Amino acid sequence: MRQLTPAIISIVLLGSSLALAGPEEAKAHFERGAEAYKEARYEEAIDGFSKAYAEDPKPILLYNIAQAYERLGDTSNALRAYRDFLREGPSDEDRRVIETRIRNLEKRLQARGLQQLSIFAEPVGA
Repeated sequence: MRQLTPAIISIVLLGSSLALAGPEEAKAHFERGAEAYKEARYEEAIDGFSKAYAEDPKPILLYNIAQAYERLGDTSNALRAYRDFLREGPSDEDRRVIETRIRNLEKRLQARGLQQLSIFAEPVGA
């Protein structure tokens, strides 16, 4: 499996040094999520990253959420978060890596006899 580019993985690794440009509350949620992720408390990490995203919607937070769901073994929610991240427009190299990861997760679902249906509305709420 290809490794993610440094730009995409830095969000989790940098922890509190990440410069979120949004509100202080978003930074606090991010830091809580990053700390929980490092300690393998993935449900708490998802909560922290999700709250940070709600306050300051940085697309890379969607990637973090996907990673935490994947670590939990929640393939369906990991796929949803990866697809949300792709819609936000990552770099071409990161896009290829995430698309490969999505295909691998879809294969896992298929091996269990499951499929995932995603419905997107644009504009949002339409």
